[in-house]
Amino acid sequence: MLKNIVFTTALTNPYFAPIKGRKNQLSYCGCNHSWQQYNQSCYAHYGIQCPPELSNARAQRHCEFIAGRYCAIRAIQRLELSPNSTSQTQIPIQPDRRPLWPLGIIGSISHSGDRAMAVIGSADNYIGLGIDCEIILTESAAVEIADLILDPLEKALLLDQQLEYGLMLTLVFSAKESLFKALSPSLSNVISFHDLSICSINESKLVLRPTTRLNGNWFGESAFSIDYIKQSKYVVTMAAITA
Repeated sequence: MLKNIVFTTALTNPYFAPIKGRKNQLSYCGCNHSWQQYNQSCYAHYGIQCPPELSNARAQRHCEFIAGRYCAIRAIQRLELSPNSTSQTQIPIQPDRRPLWPLGIIGSISHSGDRAMAVIGSADNYIGLGIDCEIILTESAAVEIADLILDPLEKALLLDQQLEYGLMLTLVFSAKESLFKALSPSLSNVISFHDLSICSINESKLVLRPTTRLNGNWFGESAFSIDYIKQSKYVVTMAAITA
């Protein structure tokens, strides 16, 4: 079911270059998977416990869950903050659908298409991590959903970029998704795409600011730098909020 496993340290990571420079702080694992090869024995084979929440799920959802948890557990082990056996580390689903991380661990999981990935760090170093992987939108699909993601100033900023509009909108969508994940542990309310606005974009980073006061922790002057990389038909983004 899983193929082309990529498991690297934060320092040497050709699969997700933005983690470079965070030596000994972040651990990443990514893999490709094929839901057509899924069967019930895959849970035991990869050392993952099947949650009751997925009892009636489709094969594709089971495959995504196994692949994402597999990556997260391997990344936790590489960070050396948990037992070495996959059978001793599990990541249940919380009532709000977020992963329940082991004590002292913070992380994020994403899956899209045939790809799954996870980034993991110590809760001593980070108060929020978010990773997101998206298949690049076509130009027509990007135009159709742009109003849901962007305000008029953001639209103008994207049009000034020297890249395809579908790629740029996918990047912004993914960056906001990553930041949602990173902020969610410290937010008491649900935020929307229009609560975050683009400040700048360069070849590897996108900076977002809140357009309103999110809560007592985050104000409009806060700025969040989101790492990103394009990989074939995918965009991958990561938000890391230090403690």
